[in-house]
Amino acid sequence: MAYLPLQLTTQGDDGMMVHSVPNMVNRPRVWTYSSTDAMSVVRAANYFSDAYNIGMKVGDMVYVLQTTSGAVTAATIAVVMTVTTTGADLSDGTAITVTNT
Repeated sequence: MAYLPLQLTTQGDDGMMVHSVPNMVNRPRVWTYSSTDAMSVVRAANYFSDAYNIGMKVGDMVYVLQTTSGAVTAATIAVVMTVTTTGADLSDGTAITVTNT
């Protein structure tokens, strides 16, 4: 699968979810991305090809939710390591347990 920009959101300063808003404040943001792609694909350099244009910054945190048939099957939190005009590179991330017992 490919990067789906509308699946990437960030928490806005007014508490509302926003998409593609330029960086309004110089502080780390928390992003959420949901996809059928595995974390090994999402964390690759330049997967988020519009990162620079939407205001993603080094040090931002990204929650990555992998889904299958609409159910969350894996979750990871990663840190934005680099951002260039061609995209962002995420850290390997830390897995979050998604079991429900």
